[in-house]
Amino acid sequence: MMLVPSYFLILGGFLAVLTAGAALQEMIKQAWLREEKLNFPDLLVPYLAMCAGFIAMMASGLQIFGIPAAGAYGFTIPFILALAGFVWWRLTVEISGGGGSSW
Repeated sequence: MMLVPSYFLILGGFLAVLTAGAALQEMIKQAWLREEKLNFPDLLVPYLAMCAGFIAMMASGLQIFGIPAAGAYGFTIPFILALAGFVWWRLTVEISGGGGSSW
């Protein structure tokens, strides 16, 4: 019996990315408007929810193209975690005002 990729996981991942992204945006915007310093541990929860949504969405999307679940998740998890680590590092550098690099 062939397993069918879960289209529900694609939709669920997409909704997780949208809702967590909106929460993250609102937290950053409110801190900026109040001219407060951001509390990075508070930002970590919606950020990790976005990462989990991206993992579910990308791995399920790869399964649509015939890649087995183990291979899809084996590729997606390290890829998204590496990308998320880089984005988190850049976010903390930019918000905290460090690093003179302006790419």
